[in-house]
Amino acid sequence: MAVATWKLDGFEDAATTEAFAILKTMHLALKCGFRCVIFESDYELVVQLLKKEIRNQRSYIGSMVKEMLDLKTKFEYCLFSFSPRSCNRVAHTLAELAHSKSNRV
Repeated sequence: MAVATWKLDGFEDAATTEAFAILKTMHLALKCGFRCVIFESDYELVVQLLKKEIRNQRSYIGSMVKEMLDLKTKFEYCLFSFSPRSCNRVAHTLAELAHSKSNRV
């Protein structure tokens, strides 16, 4: 298991921020040598795009989704799962921690 916090500047909306966070986490998982992974997110739209494997959306999020789907093939098992924020206190706590202790693994 790995946990990381990153300070992300320049994103104007939650969907883009969440997509970028998942993308960075996928890179981290590959770097750590993980082969069977489940990525949870509390942003349902991003998870739906990943589950439906929509690669042709012309937007900043669409380009990140395409890259995430390409990275997915590097894992033996890779699942994207929606989990409401109220059900995942650890992720919410880490998101708050990123404000004071960012860029840590």
